[in-house]
Amino acid sequence: MDQFLLKLGFAALILCIALVFGFLAINSKRDNGTKHFLSYSESFAGGIFLGVGLLHILPHALEHFRMVYPHSHFPWMMLLTCLSIVFLTMIEKMLPLPKADDGSRLLPLLVACVLSVHSLFAGLALGMDRHFYSIFLLFVAIIAHKGAAAFALGISMRCADFTMKRMQHIIILFAMMTPIGIVAGSSLTTFFSSQQALLTESIFDAIAAGTFIYIACSHRGLDEQHNSLVHITSYLGGLALMALVAVWI
Repeated sequence: MDQFLLKLGFAALILCIALVFGFLAINSKRDNGTKHFLSYSESFAGGIFLGVGLLHILPHALEHFRMVYPHSHFPWMMLLTCLSIVFLTMIEKMLPLPKADDGSRLLPLLVACVLSVHSLFAGLALGMDRHFYSIFLLFVAIIAHKGAAAFALGISMRCADFTMKRMQHIIILFAMMTPIGIVAGSSLTTFFSSQQALLTESIFDAIAAGTFIYIACSHRGLDEQHNSLVHITSYLGGLALMALVAVWI
């Protein structure tokens, strides 16, 4: 199968999943069953993201960078991964949040901004990738998180009393970020030589690894709302799944 068609198919699936779960969140009731399922899914997705970032994508970036610069001994890709984590942390932590009611309205927008930046980088990494197995791994990591992220974003906006029209616009924009990144990344590969493509792919892989690790440890991992035995088991299950995949591939 042609890689570009495969990536377009993945982009369409990611867009549909995000839209379905996002609109489900802003139109459905918050019953306990839905909340528990989402919570456990978020923990499982967090383990998947940590495993994909550390066990698959970052080593992939290191390997491609060494192919372009075999005599470079400085860990440039690891530094780029760290910087991407710092960048996302700055977006979340350093923007001033009002203490009044406006703070509850700004927080969902801040979450949407962080998740959108992450989604764009992840889409670029998938679009730039030229190996079927890593394309599939990136797709699994994104799809495992996208629905839960869209649902959580929708719930947070509804709790902040956003208007329905505004919530719909934000959900649509968030859903489109990963497909935009995939198409842009796929298009960029046609303008580069093999060496340039490897370097560019390694850069976006390193950035994506940082965003995956950030999301796994900050938003969809083990925090004060995800600290039960079931949540920990779900998180470790996602990480173990990616570790098993790393053994096989």
